[in-house]
Formats: sequence, structure tokens, C-alpha cells
Amino acid sequence: MRNFLKQVFASLIGSCAGLVLFSALGTGTLILFFVALASRLDFSEEKKQIESDSVLVFDLSQPIQDRQPPLNFTDALLESENRPRSVRQVVQTIEQARKDDSISGILIDGSNGVSTSGYAVLKEVRDALLKFQDSDKEIFAYGLNWSKRGYYLASVADQIFLNPMGNLQMDGLRTEQTFFAGAFDQFGVGIDIVRQGDYKSAVEPFTRQDLSEENEEQLNALLGDIWQEFLTGIEQQRNISSQQLQEIADTQGILLAQQAKQAGLVDKVAYRDQVSDELKNLAGKDEQANSFPQISVNRYRSMNETESSSSGGEIALLYGQGNIVTGKGTPDNIGSERFAKQIQQLREDEDVEAVVFRINSPGGSATASDVILRELQLTQQEKPVIVSMGNTAASGGYWLALGSDQIFAQPTTITGSIGVFGIFPNIQELANENGITWDEVATGELSGLTTISRPKTDQELAILEQFVD
Repeated sequence: MRNFLKQVFASLIGSCAGLVLFSALGTGTLILFFVALASRLDFSEEKKQIESDSVLVFDLSQPIQDRQPPLNFTDALLESENRPRSVRQVVQTIEQARKDDSISGILIDGSNGVSTSGYAVLKEVRDALLKFQDSDKEIFAYGLNWSKRGYYLASVADQIFLNPMGNLQMDGLRTEQTFFAGAFDQFGVGIDIVRQGDYKSAVEPFTRQDLSEENEEQLNALLGDIWQEFLTGIEQQRNISSQQLQEIADTQGILLAQQAKQAGLVDKVAYRDQVSDELKNLAGKDEQANSFPQISVNRYRSMNETESSSSGGEIALLYGQGNIVTGKGTPDNIGSERFAKQIQQLREDEDVEAVVFRINSPGGSATASDVILRELQLTQQEKPVIVSMGNTAASGGYWLALGSDQIFAQPTTITGSIGVFGIFPNIQELANENGITWDEVATGELSGLTTISRPKTDQELAILEQFVD
């Protein structure tokens, strides 16, 4: 018994000691982690000085979003120049650099990857770069390979460089639709469709095996508008006619570095170190210098950020990005409850004199859209509401825009897509072929309105069509 008690007490003491040690190590590790995190964040009030004749480096590989997303745990660990950025931040940073005597030029850097930003966002940034250029400051652009999106932005540059082993894409725009109707027929899946709007083409993949005339018409118009904006922008900056660019797209598609130079699409074929030498000259540095003075867009922005103070007369900026859903939603979509509350607060805030609503949404729930629209319309009665459209403001996204005094869009903004539809699949044939059957007991003729075990009856389809109408 005595030995048993000794073992119990020894085990207990060992466990307590281990727990204390583990806690100490865990706490120490946690403290070290937060120290490391704090070193990543700039809590210093003292701003670093920007070297004279610095070049602002614009990294094309970093996506530009409509709004600045909330800084999550992962983002907090990133260097400031690697964090997500919004189009407004980028445009404001370029404008600030335009007025800054310590910034001598901009380098559009396409060496780390291609741009994934939409053409409407790129147009806003491109316009800001053109304004920067008007201040007699130079813009350079260097890429390993130039994609269409990247080149659209880079075409504003005074000098465009391309790596000797690189290429330039100039092959036109294309959209491709996948159709499932044939597979559904083959596997015995039935689809009932109720639709309003001949151009509301989202249902076509489930009912057709090719594009309808209406869908083909609207896609041709959509791509044609964006492509013409693309061609016109390059024509104005590179002195190459739209007809020449179209011929290149029709006959070459992808140009090697020397071909791109011969076509006048780039100015020089060069390696990164040779571009660096050019930028040293811009900054007045000796060729023996290690590099040219430079600063990234994100770091320059963070070094020049100031807290805005106001005693009234504020303009509120509200971002609506993502699908429109009922309820609160998530940061990646537009939740009707959350946005309705935010708009109501802005309406009741006496310091807010106007609301700018930035919309980048393909649409979503009609009910959710109408809930938000109602709050916008109520706000309109008390103060101006302005809508700015991003890459997309379609369907429910356009519905929201109706609650405004004015709507602004880029030439490359995708908008419209007005219409409503309902898709009702059933797996009766597929199930029956595999030995699965159903039987039912119901309390009304319409109790099976939402079942997928059979096709909709004529009465059910009539009710659903009335709802969609």
C-alpha cells in the first residue's frame, strides 16, 4: 500500500511539473510569436525617409481588389508590400507619387507573374498612370512574358521591355461555355426550367448543347466592347492602328520577343539587369551602384498613410462585393441583413452627407437584393447616393444600382443581365434505371412542389412560372 501511494504521489508530482514546464514553454513560445508578429507590424510613429529619385515599383502579380479585405491572421504575417490591396488604394498611391518630388518614375513589374485583375479595375489604374505620366515623370514596364491584361496596363509606359526568352500574347478575347444537357439526357437527369428574359442565359448549360442566338449575340457585343477598348487604348499609346493589332491577333497570336519589338509592341528586348541600368540613369546613379532607389506601391502607401480627421461633411464609401445572399453573409459576399443595417446607420449619421456605393457583384437572391435596395431608396430621400460599378454589376448587382441618383461605370464594366430564372432538376429516370422508386402520401395536390423524384406537373410549372414572372 505504501509503495502504491508513493507511485501515485510521484506520478502526480511528475504530471504537475510537466504541466508547469509545458505551460512555461507554451507561454514563452507564444510571447516569442507575438514579438515576431509585432516586428512585422509597423508601430513606429517615425516615418522613414524615401530616397530621392526613387522609382515606385508596381508588381503586376499582386491582385487588385475592389475593396481592402479585412486583415486576417495570415495577412498580418505578410510584409506590407505583399498584403492585398484595393483599387482605390492603388489609384490614390499613384496620385500621391505624382505629386511627390522624391518619386522620379514608375516601374510596372511583370516579372513575378501575370495580372488577374478585371479590365474595369485595370482601366481605373491605367487612367491613374496616364495622369502620372502627364506630370513629366517616366513610366517603365518590364516583363518576362506579357499577357493581354498585363500588356494593356504596360502599354502606357514610355519604354516597354521584354525578356529575350519571353513572349507577348495578342490573340483576342474568347469565352467558352460548357453544356451539360447531353450528359443529363444520357444519365437520365431531367431539368425543368422557368425563365423570364431571353437573354438570361445562365440556364442554358442545363438545357442546351450550344449557345442560343440571344446568348451568342450578347457575348459578341460584350467581348467586342472590351476588345475595342483594349485595341483603342494600345493604339493611342503605341501608335499602332487597331487594324494592325487585329491582324496580329488573327495571324500571330503569340509573338516572341524580337517579333514583338519588330511589331512596335515593345521598345527593347532586355534582361532585368539591363533594365536596372536604365533606371539607374533615371535616378542619376552611377552604373557601379548595386541598384536603383526603389519602393513598392504597398510600402510607399503604408509610409504615407495619415489618419483622416473630420468635423462633418463626410462622404461614406460602402463596398458591395460578391454574391448577394439573404442574412448576414460573409466578408466575401453581400448579406442583405448586414448591408441593410450598414446603410441605415449611414442614413442616420448626421456627419455623412452622401454615400458612394461601389458594386462588384454578379447578382444573387432577388429577395436579398430588394431588401438592400429598399434601404438605399430610403437613404436617397435624405442624402445623395452614388453608385460606382467595378468589374461586374449584373442582375441583382444592377438591381442595387437602381437605388442611386447617379451610376458610374467603366467602359469595360460588365453590367445588365436583367432577368429571373428557376432550375428544377429531377432524377426519376436515373433512379428507376438503378432500381430506385418512390411512393408518397401527401395532404395536398401541391405538396410535392419541391421534390426531385419526378418532373414537375403542368400545374406546378404554372405556379412556379407565375412566381418567376
